[in-house]
Amino acid sequence: VSQSRYTGPIGLTGYTGYTGTTGYTGYTGPSFANPLAAEVGLGENAGFSFDNSLSAEGKYSGLVIDGTAGATLAFGDICSPSGTSNKWVLADANVITTASGDGRGMLGICVLAANDTQATKMLLYGTVRADTAFPTLTINEQVYLSETAGDVTLTQPTTADAIIRVVGYGTAGTGDNLFFNPSPDWITHT
Repeated sequence: VSQSRYTGPIGLTGYTGYTGTTGYTGYTGPSFANPLAAEVGLGENAGFSFDNSLSAEGKYSGLVIDGTAGATLAFGDICSPSGTSNKWVLADANVITTASGDGRGMLGICVLAANDTQATKMLLYGTVRADTAFPTLTINEQVYLSETAGDVTLTQPTTADAIIRVVGYGTAGTGDNLFFNPSPDWITHT
């Protein structure tokens, strides 16, 4: 006799519960390739503030540009980009051609000493204190590009055909603080 067995009902599966919320993803902010590549706007009564009385030798405050040295450069040397290599070389009031050192073009003050072909940094506009490189400056007196390569002087060059160019003014402090703002104008001594 065969007997069949019945399987009873399986029953219901109970509730597994609800899955909770995972929360919100926070704000990631705007995405920029280079956040400093955008122009900086200054509103009314706003400006850049440069330190007018630098506390020690080897200090500067202002607008700078990175570059490559085309010679051995020391902090405080007056430099210009070479017309042939675009490396920074010592500027000289006696050089009045497009050769290296021509003092008629763009000028900078070395604020990162370097040897030939090394990275350097030039102050293009601002204040700089170079006790070793500068003569004693007088507040508000003109400072000129020197006939000695890389130097500044308190007197106008006197050699025939030398460039006479104001590169800045003595400013507050010890007598070694220079407000560097080279004039775009120059003349030659006759």
